[in-house]
Amino acid sequence: MPIFEQGGTKVLFIHIPKSGGTSIENMLKQYVTMTFHSPIPSSGLKVCPQHLQINDFRILFNQVPWNWIFTVVRNPYDRVESEYFYRTEDQLKKIGMRVNFSQWVVNNLTNAMRNRFLFDNHLRPQTDFIDGDVEVFKYEDGLHHIFPKLEEHFDIPEPLKLPHDNRSTPSEIQWTNEALNLVADFYKDDFKQLNYSVRAPVVQFSEAQQNAKCA
Repeated sequence: MPIFEQGGTKVLFIHIPKSGGTSIENMLKQYVTMTFHSPIPSSGLKVCPQHLQINDFRILFNQVPWNWIFTVVRNPYDRVESEYFYRTEDQLKKIGMRVNFSQWVVNNLTNAMRNRFLFDNHLRPQTDFIDGDVEVFKYEDGLHHIFPKLEEHFDIPEPLKLPHDNRSTPSEIQWTNEALNLVADFYKDDFKQLNYSVRAPVVQFSEAQQNAKCA
């Protein structure tokens, strides 16, 4: 969670992985000072500083008076899909294909249930990162909705186009019911507290039904 500063104003950005945070950081750091951001975990931390939770930050910085705290959240299904593309990009480049999507989801969310720090907090439920003091924006509404609030705190021009970094490559996604159920369970608080809808099970056909033809 980077700290943005300008003229004595301190804004804390809760960077939830795969929710547009890199684009926001790359835009803002052109105009204000960005600290507490590193590609590797600092000494004593299990994750990079920009991916800490709000409770961790309160312990580290105690009673720092933030002028504003904000974050961006994303539909859990889309967030998982984005993480899949990100994690399997090297595999695609090396062998020309990615591991099966739903199997990847099942394997890694099962691991994340045992270790929520997995992948530098990239799979951690979004509600773990925030509390009632954080103003929440939705990725689906567009990141440009954040600009007016940023302009209240910083002297920055409104960008004509927000850069979009770490863009995922479009690909065929096949959700199995096992993967859907695991996402619904692991991110149950995200769905409830952030007002996202749980998807219905996929319709599965037997081999006989799939091979059947109309007479």
